[in-house]
Amino acid sequence: MSAQSHSIDEITCQAVGKRYLFEWVIKDFNFTFLKGNCYGIKGPNGSGKSTLLKMLSGHSTPSKGLIDFKANNSTVHVSEVYKSVTFTAPYIEVIEEMTVRELLEFHHGLRPLESLSDAETVLIALPFKGLMDKRIGELSSGMKQRIKLLLTIMTRTSIILLDEPGSNLDEAGKIWFEELLRNHMKDKIVIIASNEADDLRLAAEILSMENYKKI
Repeated sequence: MSAQSHSIDEITCQAVGKRYLFEWVIKDFNFTFLKGNCYGIKGPNGSGKSTLLKMLSGHSTPSKGLIDFKANNSTVHVSEVYKSVTFTAPYIEVIEEMTVRELLEFHHGLRPLESLSDAETVLIALPFKGLMDKRIGELSSGMKQRIKLLLTIMTRTSIILLDEPGSNLDEAGKIWFEELLRNHMKDKIVIIASNEADDLRLAAEILSMENYKKI
């Protein structure tokens, strides 16, 4: 049985900083992310985009400052935040020994999708004959990325975190991703970290990490 998630509708960052040894990767980050909005986080490699997403997912702790997660004006403890978050990034892998169908069913058992049948329909519509019965390890990097994005975007959570979502996608793949996200982002907090403008087309507000670096 999957853990019940909270519908987090606000994430407030107050003077958040992250340091590795003596180097500040992020310094004095102040911002409030609200439900129903899509945000872009831009900046070159090493600017702290991935570090920020890891803190917003609850998997990494700030070196200073506070991140406050709220659901219906009540604070959600950081140990419970993971239940409300889906997160994909180039460094997150999927189980390559499973078929696509097995992976969807396995994921749905742990983190329920909005609709398993709808997710299957989206994948079956892709121009890849017999996709559902292919092993993940047999797929191209672009097709693996599409599957990772689908699992992240179509899972029943209130926060979607996407790190470099356009990785390994051609132009058709990027259009597919944008349409999928547009159809499933309502009433969620969506945060996209990328230095590619194409990845950020749906973002209503874009923050630059270069404004939050220690000089």
